[in-house]
Amino acid sequence: MMSLFDSPLVEAHRKAVEIGMRELERFAAVRIRKGESYATKNFEFTGKFIYAQYHHDNSRLLDPQLHTHNVIVNVTQEGNGSFKALDPSQMFKAIRYAGKSYQNELACECRRLGYELEMKRNGKGEITGFEIAGVPEEVLIRCSQRRQQIEKGIAEFYEKNQRYPTAKEIKAITLKTRSWKMLERAEQQVREHKLSLLTDEERSRFADMAYEAEQMSFLLPSRPIQETPEQQIQKVAEQLFERSAVLSEDALLAEIQNQNLGNCNLDELRKTLDCVPGLVNLSRPSGNPYFTTETNLKQENYVIETVNAFRDLLPEIRSERKPFSGLLSLFGDHTAQREAIETILGSKSPFVLLRGVAGAGKTSTLKELCGCLKSGGVENIQLIAPTNSAVDVLKKEKFTNAQTVASFLQNPQALPPKGSYLIIDESGLNSLSQGAGIIKLALQNDYRVLFVGNARQHNSVESGDFFRLLEEHTQIPKATLTQIHRQQTAEYRKGIELASTGLALEGFETLDHGGFVREGKGRYLEDAAESFMELTDQGKNPLNCIAISPTHCECDALTAILREKLKAAGRLKAKTERNIVTFQSFGWTKAQLGNIANYQPGMKLFFTTRLKGVGKPGEVVEIEQVKSSSGELVLSNGLTVNPRKIRSAVDVGKSTELPVVEGDLVRFTVNLKTPEFKISNGSLAIATAIPNEYRLLDAERRITGTVCLPKSFHGIRHGWVMTSHASQGMTADHVVAAAEKMSKQAFYVGCSLGRFKLALHLPDRECFKEGLLRIPTERLSVADLVKSGEIEKPDLEHLRRIREQYDPDPYRLMRSCTSKEYWRSCAVPDDRQRRLSCPLSASSSPVNAAEIISHHAWRNIRGNCGKSTYRRRNGKWRKLRQRCRNIESLNRKVRRQQTR
Repeated sequence: MMSLFDSPLVEAHRKAVEIGMRELERFAAVRIRKGESYATKNFEFTGKFIYAQYHHDNSRLLDPQLHTHNVIVNVTQEGNGSFKALDPSQMFKAIRYAGKSYQNELACECRRLGYELEMKRNGKGEITGFEIAGVPEEVLIRCSQRRQQIEKGIAEFYEKNQRYPTAKEIKAITLKTRSWKMLERAEQQVREHKLSLLTDEERSRFADMAYEAEQMSFLLPSRPIQETPEQQIQKVAEQLFERSAVLSEDALLAEIQNQNLGNCNLDELRKTLDCVPGLVNLSRPSGNPYFTTETNLKQENYVIETVNAFRDLLPEIRSERKPFSGLLSLFGDHTAQREAIETILGSKSPFVLLRGVAGAGKTSTLKELCGCLKSGGVENIQLIAPTNSAVDVLKKEKFTNAQTVASFLQNPQALPPKGSYLIIDESGLNSLSQGAGIIKLALQNDYRVLFVGNARQHNSVESGDFFRLLEEHTQIPKATLTQIHRQQTAEYRKGIELASTGLALEGFETLDHGGFVREGKGRYLEDAAESFMELTDQGKNPLNCIAISPTHCECDALTAILREKLKAAGRLKAKTERNIVTFQSFGWTKAQLGNIANYQPGMKLFFTTRLKGVGKPGEVVEIEQVKSSSGELVLSNGLTVNPRKIRSAVDVGKSTELPVVEGDLVRFTVNLKTPEFKISNGSLAIATAIPNEYRLLDAERRITGTVCLPKSFHGIRHGWVMTSHASQGMTADHVVAAAEKMSKQAFYVGCSLGRFKLALHLPDRECFKEGLLRIPTERLSVADLVKSGEIEKPDLEHLRRIREQYDPDPYRLMRSCTSKEYWRSCAVPDDRQRRLSCPLSASSSPVNAAEIISHHAWRNIRGNCGKSTYRRRNGKWRKLRQRCRNIESLNRKVRRQQTR
């Protein structure tokens, strides 16, 4: 729009296009067709392509739309000079990076030309782009007729098929809706038409904006960047690596630019990446290397080396009790379960893994195992699970001392006695940091640990797939349960068995052949609600069936249809309907929650744990003001808080109204414990006719009691339809699933919850099968990359020496950080200690041994400081030196044991 009034914006756009295409060219590649790589998808970056540019300043409907078409020729040149066809796969993966490079360069040029920018955010408060400040949204919509035309076609497609079109289908919609080019219009006529879309007042205002911007660009110097490249990288890396262990360079740079549009320099960012403290460049692939963090690398090494080093060091557990003997032997075949228990008891390692598919009888196996352990002389058995709902399930099975992983790790004073046996249920939901913490505590307290889980199911939200790391990259003793007992019909059980082995597509086709899959096109949600009514005897037994969908959007849509059918059947009393205010989360990471720049007035702050004097679990307050200068938020309750200090106790989102009637099934989204009652995140309840009163349900969906929640409690959602993540661990007689697409994990978890019947409703079979194959499920780890040969095993000491070349003053961190952060940063193993030491560590972070601070570091500590500061630092030095001696002593003991 503004380019009509300021021609330098056209040049700014073209310059940004050049930058975007330059960055995309870096990912030009060819397939390798020689030797062992002949029949593979191996590729090699060439970084060269040829393309033609076509600049346009309007759409086919003559909207003022400045854009450029770049047509890439299907040819590239290898290093030896030969020409080959392009392999575009890496360019497709880097599309977002190239687009953000274009946006960032354009934002920089707009700022240079004197314009103020405002960031565009999506419904979750995340930055998606920018606009020139002062151009109203109504004008942008009015001058985007072609965009509205395409979106109307997409809306009609969704209305007909009840799913969003694929990329190919969107392209077809775009071609179908576009008109012929108008070749008879002269350039002046087109310009007059575009200006006619604006009122006289708007044309005058935009001309004034262009004049003022021109004056500002001459009068004011270039705007200084508020943060250094290192600070920009650190903020984004903290956010991204909270949920990913490994990221490619393009993914990292794309998000850094996205969060700093117009305020960062791409070349400087790329140069700075290799010298940011805590960030590790894995160096390969050469054109787009992977990155991880030192913390993740140390934790992975610690887990793998520790588990491998402590094999065959302990005696077997000899038990006189025979598992599944007596009456239990009369009910089914327990051969596989007996073998699993014998494997666990016969292990000489302090760490053992039990992998059990869904419905294989893991709970009954654990009961028998506990009996055998007690018979074998184990005095204390402690069961631990990652979530409160999983702990409740264990307690219903008479494991009364069960606790969460978080409470186990955070309360060292309440640890089980030394020599205890730990059973970690649902270990697939444990993050890498949690797993490393459990292993460390086990070594310090002579615990034996059994990790129980299934890597095919959903993993933790936090980074690091700990259970899969144990299963695939260590020599941990393994016991398996592969025989499914839950599904009672042969065809249903066969499909789930195939999905449990990773063959999701084959499992889907087996279920389809058995009549469990139903294609409904645009009526698939209606059909799913009908199936639910049939399987629950027209809603008389709604707790006998679980309804799932993979997305919250589909969950809400199916819930609305299902509730109307239950009202029509008289199972829900429509006359008692009332609206309650509930909280809907944006799903931010802890790093995002701690960053003041992400907050906007009007957002809602939801308390997940108690903050004394600030809020209680389930309460919601509104953000009234954001004080960016002081980094504080002013809340509607009159308090001022620092988000970085409270980020572990809050969530951010928006408030919505939730209609609730007597008989409605609801699900709680936060833990709340009072003297009168306790509710867990994920637990279910039934609404009564009295406002805020609910009948609680246990894991078997039986009523356990009635509670009256405070009016300020907003952690409630409907529980009729859940995502596969929320339903993992549940069991019911029947399952109804409705999904446009599903990942392998969601398909396996959701469809395996039922005993007798499954009804899987979808709009299109082929689209669903494509999702099973293409939607990513497993997150990469450094060990995965090493095993596949994509990278070499990283050497932390070598990487540290490389960093020192970029950073000649490695002790600047001591002067810029708190003393606690500095001493933690000193715990880095050197080559000699790494070769000789056992992975047993008494340090605060899981490393093999601690580096003795050099004479230069000591001189830096003594440095130019006062007497009191010197004494404090000297005390820190003595503590660190003593800790190193303790570690060396422990390492010597372990080496003597290994020698014997």
